[in-house]
Amino acid sequence: MFKQSSVKSKTNQKSFKLTDMIKLIALLIPVIQLLRQMKNSRK
Repeated sequence: MFKQSSVKSKTNQKSFKLTDMIKLIALLIPVIQLLRQMKNSRK
């Protein structure tokens, strides 16, 4: 169990940055849109 997870983390670290950046951006876009709507509705 532990050995498998350590191997996975090593192989994932190479593609970790690109895929995680895409995931973070995809999550941030709707969050930013919601924040803008909240600011606009308060005004």
